[in-house]
Amino acid sequence: MSARPLRILHYSTSDTAGGAAQAAFRLHAAFVEAGHASRMIVRQKGLDRADVVEVPAYLNPWRARGRRLGRALRLPRESLPADPPPAFNLDLTPDIRRELFYGYTPDEIDVVVLHSITRLLTVREIRSIHEHYGAPLVWALADQAPLTGGCHYSYDCDGYTARCGRCPQLGSESEDDRSRTVLERRLELLSPLPIVFVAASSGVGDWVRRSAAFGSHRVERIPAITDDRIFRPFDRGAARELLEVPQDAAVVLLGAGNLVHARKGVVDYAIPALRRLKELAPDREVFVLAVGGRGDELELPYASRAVGALSDSIAIALGYQAADVYLCPTIADAGPLMIPESLLCGTPVVAFDVGYAVDLIRDGETGYVVRSRDPADLAQALHELLRDPEPERRAAACRAAAAAHAPERVVEAHVALYRSLVRS
Repeated sequence: MSARPLRILHYSTSDTAGGAAQAAFRLHAAFVEAGHASRMIVRQKGLDRADVVEVPAYLNPWRARGRRLGRALRLPRESLPADPPPAFNLDLTPDIRRELFYGYTPDEIDVVVLHSITRLLTVREIRSIHEHYGAPLVWALADQAPLTGGCHYSYDCDGYTARCGRCPQLGSESEDDRSRTVLERRLELLSPLPIVFVAASSGVGDWVRRSAAFGSHRVERIPAITDDRIFRPFDRGAARELLEVPQDAAVVLLGAGNLVHARKGVVDYAIPALRRLKELAPDREVFVLAVGGRGDELELPYASRAVGALSDSIAIALGYQAADVYLCPTIADAGPLMIPESLLCGTPVVAFDVGYAVDLIRDGETGYVVRSRDPADLAQALHELLRDPEPERRAAACRAAAAAHAPERVVEAHVALYRSLVRS
């Protein structure tokens, strides 16, 4: 076992749509590059690769409608919310053909790895996959959804540490709402399994240890992959020229898949912080580069450019390479991946004490971690960084801080974990 390549089967809702999917695909691709037999099963495929298999949807609409009606009739009326949030896993069987979940024999798979699986796998299907393959089960956490009654982030609610119920995100006043149903399924069907969780950041490990369903399970902290061959320091002037960013301005990067999403904090925290920064240094020329969806909707106090959502990693890297600082005001996240990406490009980060920020940022050296939720504190941290007369000296420290995210190191850590599980 220690000599031959591992045979790994990944499950992920997508291979490209969103940070969680990209993290899953990067890990799969790195395994393949390292010589392992890695395969990926997804609901939504975005890449033309034979080792990524898309589960087809039911083509018969009447059959799909019948399945949905059957689900509704079997479930108590009050257990299904009328208008659930889009990012909430109700643990409903999706209208897809699930035969491919079991498309290999048990002796063809050494390890099964779950990623973000909302709308792909239900709790019962995870249990049946484990029973079919009999292989070690590893869950690489991208958010809190595997630990809760369905929410991807619990924010100030600690219901998942007990039994859920009265879910604030469902607007529920019932103890026996859908969140409790889902969490009790996890307790009954998944909690007894020897699942090992991989936590990308220290905060994610804390989520597992506090959860009612999996608090006693093994947790290994292994960061997500960020390609240090793409995300690396580059000539700042050239990057600014390519992105049409002013050469002499202090450039602040804002980035997220959806820049107006409340969880990302741009509207509630970053924009007020930039307004405060303008008061602190009224004569400083600042330019804001917005990377991500809906950036053209932001009402920014400085000159800016919204380049939209970028799917090409090299183009995304140019954004960090053109910036003096990446401002990351997300209020709940397992990462985000943009923090190590920025650091590997030599660009410091100002962020709240969330996800990778706690693990990677050293105050005054690679950026600042703001432990309040006060935009004025974000502004002060930006002010400190932008008045540094020698910003280039930070580049080496930033890159070193995120070195553990390099593909070779991440794959090595995963392989060591998987081999230990297969032996046991």
